[in-house]
Amino acid sequence: MKKLKSIILLSSLAVITGVFSCKRDMALRDPAVPVSVNSANISLIDVAPNLSTVLGVKADTFNVLFNNVKVTGYTAGTSPVMTFSGMYPLSGTAAGYAAIPAGDQTIKFARGVNTLDSLVLFTFNESLQANSYYTLLITDSIKSGNDAARMFLKDNFSAVDTGFYNMRFVNAVLNDTAGVDVWSARQAKNIYTNVKPGNVVDFAKFNSSWTADTLFCRRAGTAVGLDTLLTQNFYSLRTYTLVYKGNAFSAVKTDTKRRHLISYVNK
Repeated sequence: MKKLKSIILLSSLAVITGVFSCKRDMALRDPAVPVSVNSANISLIDVAPNLSTVLGVKADTFNVLFNNVKVTGYTAGTSPVMTFSGMYPLSGTAAGYAAIPAGDQTIKFARGVNTLDSLVLFTFNESLQANSYYTLLITDSIKSGNDAARMFLKDNFSAVDTGFYNMRFVNAVLNDTAGVDVWSARQAKNIYTNVKPGNVVDFAKFNSSWTADTLFCRRAGTAVGLDTLLTQNFYSLRTYTLVYKGNAFSAVKTDTKRRHLISYVNK
């Protein structure tokens, strides 16, 4: 019996050694399912209209690596996926977070496909707690040493009851000076008031409805329209983020970096 147990133990060790000896150029994580109880969860969105200027290097497309492991991408060998308005995992997925190991992380923006470090655009460090949720909103303040200004956010939200949903609001239009209001046509009132550039209004619960909503982003305290988000369905039991992003001085629809109101699913 002892001999049999020894054989089984040695076989198991051989399998484990074989698994960890297979090096991959671009290890990827399942974006929907945490890999273990020691995982943290990250959502990434690029809302920095002037990132190339801020970093001093062309940053139109890039990968995001955590401790040299590529997070942004579903398959090895894929091209960089983060661009302005790029989001990972994709909006509307059942779980809008990628699972990554908890603990100290070196976060790197880099270009390249098979050789990820061929050009490193930017690097910073964070410490992530297990079983926690985070969002990195990549803005023009990414080089700030303060997480709140950098918009590396810890997503604190609780499950809501049937008939309600969670939502927060982020004003990521940083080249503006005044605040904004967000008016809900369905609720016939402002749901956010005088939110200054760079500010985050944390998650709160709202009554859900099968009736679609239209949201108007306006200059605070006025009827001056900045952007309109049409036909939004905010469903019961879900969690959303609403973001005002882009260049404050551009409203031209053909400008991909114009000021714009968007929403996406967290969970």
